[in-house]
Amino acid sequence: MSVLEQKETIRRKILSMRKDLEPEEIQHKSKLVTGHLFTVAEFISCSSILFYAALEGEVQTTNAVEKSLEMKKEVFLPKVFPGGLQIYQIKSYEKDTAIGAFHIPEPVESLARKAHPESLELAIVPGVAFTETGKRIGFGKGYYDRFLNSLAKKIPLISLAFEFQIMDTLPTTRGDVSMDWIVTEKRVIHCRNQT
Repeated sequence: MSVLEQKETIRRKILSMRKDLEPEEIQHKSKLVTGHLFTVAEFISCSSILFYAALEGEVQTTNAVEKSLEMKKEVFLPKVFPGGLQIYQIKSYEKDTAIGAFHIPEPVESLARKAHPESLELAIVPGVAFTETGKRIGFGKGYYDRFLNSLAKKIPLISLAFEFQIMDTLPTTRGDVSMDWIVTEKRVIHCRNQT
């Protein structure tokens, strides 16, 4: 089985598990995850942060985005284009976004300000499966890997996940970007400390 086939097998398994979660469980666990996120030193100290707008079965980020805005952090959300991701600064999650690609909220170009990626100090990166050493499998489109590899400077990368998304090992390919932190409903994993 090729690496890509292995990734797709894992992706199908984890996405099936996510689909089985009840909405109440997703909300409860998401609240625990974001509570842990707010304890991470890199998150506390950063002034500009890239979030993602969550799919139905993902760790929900709306509350974290709104709280970050209340904390006077500059908050950015991605918008998907055929060539990749473009980021926009938002001032209000409710007012500055609308349902876009993949049926998730995206910045409204006429309301949000297009931003240069170099203004980011930290990124919250979505994914399907992870290891404690920071390996990540996304949805297979490569949008985030290409975007993060294009950044001229290294910034801390944090993924939010449910505990069952943490695997012992994952197949990876060249260009896959590893996370520095993974935050679940049970713990904060500092991946750079893993061997």
